[in-house]
Amino acid sequence: MLPTYLVPYAVNIHGQYISRTRKR
Repeated sequence: MLPTYLVPYAVNIHGQYISRTRKR
């Protein structure tokens, strides 16, 4: 699905999204 070099990037965005959701 995602290129190997884009995996960490997607994970980072996902982590930020979870962090924002859990903060509120």
